[in-house]
Amino acid sequence: MSGVVSLNSGFFTDGSFGHPRSELGKLHTPALFMDGGSSDIACANNQANHDLATVPAVPARHPQAGHTGFDTGSRPTDGIRPTAKAPRVVAKKNF
Repeated sequence: MSGVVSLNSGFFTDGSFGHPRSELGKLHTPALFMDGGSSDIACANNQANHDLATVPAVPARHPQAGHTGFDTGSRPTDGIRPTAKAPRVVAKKNF
């Protein structure tokens, strides 16, 4: 695996939903943390997760996407585009 894409990262301080933030230390490849901007309920948590990453990490924010825009988009194929292209971006970057 050359990289990880995280949509609305769900690693919480208290481990709610099954994933404590301590798990972020297990990342061993570059990571892209994507969220939908300030209207996204996961924005603050996603930023905190990015800040705790010990591997090269990039925050990606799209304010018009909201919480589900990266998954669904405004058309059926819109949501798939960023995640399909992310591995190519990671592969081209020299971390």
